[in-house]
Amino acid sequence: MFFSRISFCIGALMVSLVFSGCSMMFWQNKESTPKIEAINPQTPQKIVISELDIDRPYTMLGDVSAMVSQTTPFGATPSKELVNAKLQEEAFKLKADGIIYVRYTKTDSSWKSWGGSMEGRGQAVKFKYY
Repeated sequence: MFFSRISFCIGALMVSLVFSGCSMMFWQNKESTPKIEAINPQTPQKIVISELDIDRPYTMLGDVSAMVSQTTPFGATPSKELVNAKLQEEAFKLKADGIIYVRYTKTDSSWKSWGGSMEGRGQAVKFKYY
């Protein structure tokens, strides 16, 4: 009777050690949670541009603006795509995820630019949730 009680206690102790060791391994494994740095845009081309507001929670970071001019007769004509690329570069410096309320202004040619210029302005935002 004495040996059966000791063997039962040793068996119960070993079983509890095995299961407690597995549960500790489960709680220590935290590599599956995504890191926010991995989700943020890593290139300026991934920054979202919208002329309207967006239906996603965000925090305002500040104003961004960019101007593109045609400085020579053979240079590229100013377009929204060129302005958007410069706006994305400016927003990337602020670590923004998007630009909202973008407005474009086109001016005619002057003594400084052959084909005129185009300016873009907007609000840089950081999304609250990914």
